[in-house]
Amino acid sequence: MRAPTDVVLLHNQKAGDGDHSVEQLAAMLRRHGYRPECYTLKEALKRTDPLQRGEFIIVSGGDGSVRRVATRLAHQGRPIAPLPLGTANNIATSLGVCGEPDEIIAGWANGHRQRIDLGLATGPWGRRHFIEGIGLGLIGRAITTIETIDDVSDREFENRQDKLYRDLCVLLALANEMPPFPISVTQDGEDRSGRYLLLEVVNISRAGPGFELAQRANPGDRWLNVVSVRADERHKLQESLKRCLAALDHGTILESQRAHELRLELTAGELRIDDEVVWPETGTDAPDSITVDVTIDPGALEFVLPSRASL
Repeated sequence: MRAPTDVVLLHNQKAGDGDHSVEQLAAMLRRHGYRPECYTLKEALKRTDPLQRGEFIIVSGGDGSVRRVATRLAHQGRPIAPLPLGTANNIATSLGVCGEPDEIIAGWANGHRQRIDLGLATGPWGRRHFIEGIGLGLIGRAITTIETIDDVSDREFENRQDKLYRDLCVLLALANEMPPFPISVTQDGEDRSGRYLLLEVVNISRAGPGFELAQRANPGDRWLNVVSVRADERHKLQESLKRCLAALDHGTILESQRAHELRLELTAGELRIDDEVVWPETGTDAPDSITVDVTIDPGALEFVLPSRASL
């Protein structure tokens, strides 16, 4: 019998339910031959030393939890094992990590490690890594709208599927009415400026409420994926969202191209990085326009993936 493998478990206390408490997850880990050292996500990020312990770092939570750990550990050689307990779980799903926690933990024994790229966005905020994507248009507008709804509503959703459905309905409603935005785009030296309903530069296949944008995106191939919907292509966006609501495959409805670098010059719309709208900013000194350079940071992370996961 092999000796237990020392690991660090970072748990988002707001994620999951009673069956996925830190005590329950620790028991699962011990049952599968791991010896976990457990911390809350907030505690570990504040102290930082837990991020340097164990054979690898297990992040139990949603996309936000994985993102906070991943961007902190870029180029530090510390493997990350996502244990998805969030709502959309875009990162884990794009990496092929799905199922119940006990199944995922069991899959690590015969799993593999995969180098993963990060995106890098340089703008008024300085240099900032992203793992999902950066984009202008529909998803950024939806994030702002959904946050407003949540601020004024005390509705509690019974499960993650109900919340995802609500968020996708917001996307579809906005896709029917939202005006296009003018965006100046230079993609690998080529001018692709125009009026867009959606322009997303993604590192993984999904964004927002589980919306599949780039079906064949590979976060370890050293390419960014540029997904665009121009003003005269609204029907493609509507049809893609309807398929997502119906849990159908997207196929090639939305145009996707690969790129190494882009420059975006923006004068309108909401710009998101991962799940945060970073422009327009609030305050009297907020700029009316910004320029953003987007590049790839290859092989910045290493992920531990269970045996059935594949990119």
